Amino acid sequence: MRLRRPSKVLWIVAAIALLSIGGNLWLANRLQQAFADLQWARIFPVGIPAAVVPTASPSGKPRLVFYGDSRALQWNSAPFAAQFQIVNLAQGAQTSAQLVLQLVAQPPVTSDWALVEIGINDLHPLGALAGREALIERQLADNLTTIVRALKARSQCLAVVTILPPGPVPLERRGSWSARTLDAVETANQVIRRLADGQRVFVFDGATLLSDEAHRLAVPYRTPDAFLHLNDTGYDVLNRGLQRILVNTLPSAASPCLETGSG
Repeated sequence: MRLRRPSKVLWIVAAIALLSIGGNLWLANRLQQAFADLQWARIFPVGIPAAVVPTASPSGKPRLVFYGDSRALQWNSAPFAAQFQIVNLAQGAQTSAQLVLQLVAQPPVTSDWALVEIGINDLHPLGALAGREALIERQLADNLTTIVRALKARSQCLAVVTILPPGPVPLERRGSWSARTLDAVETANQVIRRLADGQRVFVFDGATLLSDEAHRLAVPYRTPDAFLHLNDTGYDVLNRGLQRILVNTLPSAASPCLETGSG
């Protein structure tokens, strides 16, 4: 007796079942990760406490301290290591509210230069918080002002990086993405640009350096797996621009910054 081959309908049903199982496993994993991320932020709202920072640079070099989110945390500061003692106090996934809390809750770290890069984590969830966009944008503007004031109290000079744009939004994020996010980024960047005083606070316009014509992160600077993060080429471009600010305006006894920085 010959066995009959499964019909095409059975193959289709089996394929759909496998796709359904795979999709549900993927969604379960994403849900678990989202739950873990939420609990981490509740338990450590300003990240894991940083290691004790020496009160003075042991090498006698001026000190450069990084503050901000994962973009600041991943910043390649090696090109500045010959001129500065580098301290990175950035925290992954941090919002501006969390940075305000960090600056209030943790002992202040004095520095010759501080660099702050913050804001995208306030704005990329706008699509999931419909009806609260204006409140979030207003709080971000207030927090940016507070952050600059706090960092001026502990640093001779400050470089404030404009919010770098995202790359194209991946398919799985489009359902919770707001069409006004890019406009909100530019509005916040206008706030940042107004914070410059030409004496101690300098705006480093990284957003303009790395944006394409559509005001998104340009192709040469994108990572293949994260639309909010930069690759090494992007950081190289930022470091060349940052070099003009940090190295050409080293603090001195006579003046906090020798020359007017520009980004």
